[in-house]
Amino acid sequence: MSVFVSKLEHLHIHQVGWAELPGGVRISKLPVFDRGEEMFARLGHGPSGGWLRDNGMDDASVAELEQLHALALHIEPYTLPTGKMLVDAGVPKPWVDYEGHDTPAMAAYRAEHMCTLAWCRLHDAEVFARLAAAGWTVSPIANAGKHWVKGGRIFGWWRVGKRMIQTPSDFHRHNPEYVDYGTTFHAVLRPGADRGPDTIPSAAPCWHDGVELADLTLGQRCCLWLGYQFGLVPREIPGAQHNPIILSYSEHCRRGGRLLGVRADGAPRWDGGAPLALRTDDSDSPWCAALASATLYNASLPGDIMPHGLRVSVRELAEDARVEGTLRPVSWTPSPGSLAILGRAGHNPLKGGPGHVRCVIQLDGDRYLGLGGNEDDTISCGWHPRAAVLAWVER
Repeated sequence: MSVFVSKLEHLHIHQVGWAELPGGVRISKLPVFDRGEEMFARLGHGPSGGWLRDNGMDDASVAELEQLHALALHIEPYTLPTGKMLVDAGVPKPWVDYEGHDTPAMAAYRAEHMCTLAWCRLHDAEVFARLAAAGWTVSPIANAGKHWVKGGRIFGWWRVGKRMIQTPSDFHRHNPEYVDYGTTFHAVLRPGADRGPDTIPSAAPCWHDGVELADLTLGQRCCLWLGYQFGLVPREIPGAQHNPIILSYSEHCRRGGRLLGVRADGAPRWDGGAPLALRTDDSDSPWCAALASATLYNASLPGDIMPHGLRVSVRELAEDARVEGTLRPVSWTPSPGSLAILGRAGHNPLKGGPGHVRCVIQLDGDRYLGLGGNEDDTISCGWHPRAAVLAWVER
């Protein structure tokens, strides 16, 4: 299953609402229904932040959503646009009833993209009932704004008050048995009813499917788990102590030896080596490699080939990749979940010195979007130049 961030500058918009991403991946600018078996979705993007502010969401919440939107493999719908059904190829027609809820920002968006935006008052349970009445046998995911993903099985609802938006922590709190905290972020593992506090009507459950982790690549799974850690915002504690969450990243790390994989019970399989963890009494200890290692460990399934070991040292992690044949030159094109190996303080980890490592989320020309630990005392997400990368590690 391929999921990409939809940036406006990367899209070619067709008048009927379809869009094409690099690589031939198709999404829809607006949610549409195709009478075939495939479902497509518009992925969230920045301009919706202005719409949210216009409709009462505070700046801090908007900023949080926009930052989360920077992550690939993340589907964070937060507007409520019109749903359409393609009755005939290329001919969009209205499907359900909508109430107008216009703002200047929405009017500008509508004019720019030749589309209709409106506020939907329908609960998803009602939408699903209408889908069933229309003969659909495959249910779309339950998402605010009726956004669907091709083959979509990602996550549930977002709500803020009566608005159909929900923060990650709220979703986890209201649906604990449908979220695997150890392996995914916003990936619901099995069907279940959303019991958010503002479900309307409360007696009508909204069902959704979960992502099948086995359908994802190791790199995609790494992005999901790391995205969950990013959402936790673990910060270093000033002074002679370390954040327990950060310490946990080195729980399974070793010095020396070779990581063979993970067992069915989830335990790592090692050939030799000795345990090596982050120091509990030093919040200044570099922990970027430990985070990259914890990401690999928690994203791995039995049978996965390990691209590197579980290390607290970037130098040793890079040497593992060289031995395993997953170390790639700077000219290589990384995929989501791959690692960028960088120098630190003028040193080169490929030559025995200290270094830095971060996970690649998205590539865009001469820059990449990366998530890295031990950046500004937390896990940071941002764009970085490819020119600074010394090597890549394929995952």
